[in-house]
Amino acid sequence: MPTEYIPILYSAEDPESIVNFFDSENEGATYRSIAVQKENNSTYNLLVSLATGETTEWQLYAINISSNNNWVIDLSPQTQKTPEKWEALLQEDLYGNDGIQQPKQFVADENSIIKTDNHGIELHKDASDNSLYLKPSGNSNAQLITDEYGDPVYLEYGDSGNQDGDWAKAIAIEAINDSTYKLLIEQNSSSNYYSPRSWLLYTISKSQDNKYTLSYNPEYSTDASEFEAIIGQDINNDNITGKPKFEATLDKKVISDSYGTRLYRDIDNSLYIVDSGVVTPIQDLYGSSPTFDYGDPEKSDFYAQAYAVEQDGNSYYLAIKYHSHWGDESSDTFTIYRLSNTNNIAILDYSTAIFPKNIAKWENKFNQDLDGSGGLYNPNDDTANYIPVDSDEGNLKLLRNSIDNSLEFVVDS
Repeated sequence: MPTEYIPILYSAEDPESIVNFFDSENEGATYRSIAVQKENNSTYNLLVSLATGETTEWQLYAINISSNNNWVIDLSPQTQKTPEKWEALLQEDLYGNDGIQQPKQFVADENSIIKTDNHGIELHKDASDNSLYLKPSGNSNAQLITDEYGDPVYLEYGDSGNQDGDWAKAIAIEAINDSTYKLLIEQNSSSNYYSPRSWLLYTISKSQDNKYTLSYNPEYSTDASEFEAIIGQDINNDNITGKPKFEATLDKKVISDSYGTRLYRDIDNSLYIVDSGVVTPIQDLYGSSPTFDYGDPEKSDFYAQAYAVEQDGNSYYLAIKYHSHWGDESSDTFTIYRLSNTNNIAILDYSTAIFPKNIAKWENKFNQDLDGSGGLYNPNDDTANYIPVDSDEGNLKLLRNSIDNSLEFVVDS
């Protein structure tokens, strides 16, 4: 009898959907099919390695027989950072060291504890793969935190020592009750110009068989103090656990804001508007406190600053300054937001962002010098930069500013 070759599909209804993307390279990622194992008469397990740079993941895919007798792969694999678990399952030597390793047993000790967690139950990390464990009070055994599929969660990445880079690190964990826990993660995103530093609060549920499962639906905030009461400790080192009442003291004033309504920031870089002693917090549409400041103006080549605020009727304009420096060249750009005043809260809608090419034109709105020219913008000084576009039969003319390409009407008297 001739050998029969049965293709593996990724769609039971499409006989042409043959799995042909393993054992290939794509944009720096290399896939290799490693081994297959029969689980039962209708299910096989396929082990695939995924190498990206110096990092390798081991992915286990289930292949099931469909109702129309096609073998179909489930493209949602179980993933491990190391292959020990799969060696035991497949009974194959994946390391090539003439032996089958058993899954390692993690031992929680003083070297594995997360040092920033100083209250309640202990949070531990396995340094070999960054998997996280919690150690309930009165329990000598650390418990692995997993996802809904029973795989370890890997929430840490990058180098948290690089304040301007992309990274995430576990901060603390706290028991809410006997079956619910909260895990706090701090993260930094260099590409998020709005709020690079933020905190994620995950919920972990304990099952009756003592499994600790994390839900990938965290609460989000750019203000660490919003989660301090839940975690039960001071995260931002202001010697207060929880969100303190803001006091507009001199040390919190934004010194670049030199006129009228004044801008203040607290220790978390949350922003406040102060006018005649009345403090108005700035929040986004979701109730979080947006932060824009990152980098050090004295040391960093790239930094951002909440620069100034000014009232406009029942709303405000907020100016954010971005500085870039490379070689012998540097540039300053601004983003302007319009804030609405609702119930004594200044609401920031990111969709209102304006990116002016010529910030000088906003100086009269803020009543201060924004471009460092030494004075406020005077349209009459800009006459040479205007190029006529069109005019009507009367005295109305349409001009284009050659600096920022803005169009303006001018009425000759």
